[in-house]
Amino acid sequence: MPVRRWYYWVLGSIVAFLLWIGPTALIMKGEATSVGGLQVVADLSLMLFVGTACFGMIAVLLRYGTVRWRIIDQVSENGYGIYFYHYPVVLWLQYAVLGIAFAAIAKGLIVLMGALSLSLAASIVTNRVLSTAGPILNKAGYSVLKSF
Repeated sequence: MPVRRWYYWVLGSIVAFLLWIGPTALIMKGEATSVGGLQVVADLSLMLFVGTACFGMIAVLLRYGTVRWRIIDQVSENGYGIYFYHYPVVLWLQYAVLGIAFAAIAKGLIVLMGALSLSLAASIVTNRVLSTAGPILNKAGYSVLKSF
C-alpha cells in the first residue's frame, strides 16, 4: 500500500513540515506570548512531521530502492570498517581544510566525501589483507581469524 501511493506520504511530510515551521517561526520571533497554545501546536505539528517524514522515506525507499548499486553494496558490506576508521580520518580532514578559504558547506562536503572514501578504502584493504594473510598464518600454526 505505501509503495503505490508513496507520493502521498512525501506530500504529507512537506505539508506537515510547513505546519510545524509556521508556529516555530512565530515562537522564534518572540510572538508566542500573543497567541496562547502556540508551543503546543508547534510540538504536535513537529510530532506529525517526524512521523510522516519517516513513513515518506520508507515509502520512497520501497518504491525506488529495488535496484542494487555496487557502491552501496560496498558500503553495506564494509559498514563496521567505515565506522572503525572514520573518526581519525574525519579529524585529519577537518584539520586539513581548516586553512582553506572555502564556504563551510564546501568544507563539510569535502570532509564527508573524503572520510567516506578513505574509510571505505581502508576497510576494503584491511579485509583483503586479513583474507589473504589469515589462511597463510593459520597454516603456519598461528591462530588468526578462522573465518577467513
